[in-house]
Amino acid sequence: MTTPATTSNAFNAALTQTRTDEQRLIGLDAMLTELNEMDWTGPTGCFGSEFYSGDAEVIGRACREGEWDGLRDGRNAVRFVGFPPCVGNDDVPMHLFEAIARVMQTSPLQFDEFERMVAEDSGKYQGLWAAELWHSRFVDAVASVPLERIGQLTREWTEIVAKVYDARDEGWLAPTVTQAVGDFVLMCKEAVAEGHDVVEVWVH
Repeated sequence: MTTPATTSNAFNAALTQTRTDEQRLIGLDAMLTELNEMDWTGPTGCFGSEFYSGDAEVIGRACREGEWDGLRDGRNAVRFVGFPPCVGNDDVPMHLFEAIARVMQTSPLQFDEFERMVAEDSGKYQGLWAAELWHSRFVDAVASVPLERIGQLTREWTEIVAKVYDARDEGWLAPTVTQAVGDFVLMCKEAVAEGHDVVEVWVH
């Protein structure tokens, strides 16, 4: 039987969560307003890292022109994968290949450089965001993970990152994170099969 106290506790918990969500949305709106006011030209999707597949030149031009919606809805890129804000711009390349090595039982590939930059803010915020082309060998490495091992890869990657940040309880195992890992593997598989480029957009 549900007691009044239990119901009250549940209601208070739901109310607290609602207020937290509202505060988060208010904070997000405020941040986007601030970005607009300071003529920010970088990505506005509030992702930690953004990945696009397709033609690097088309993607780069869209980034320079601020066509972020067109990159995400398929007009300027074939695929889009966004990692949530808790995932920093180094967390994917730095830790993903360690996770792949665990899954595939191989030596980890060291992500040491991008092939080239295809876009960056040329205004007063130069250097705060950039779009960079991944070398094909890194795309190939991600694509090499078998479909049936994506779940294992996701667990290994989130375990590595959670330990690095001591953040197991702060969103690292949320569905938005775990799904992004799998989606990125699928993006790389398609890129290899179809000859697409993979471009990462990061914000410093």
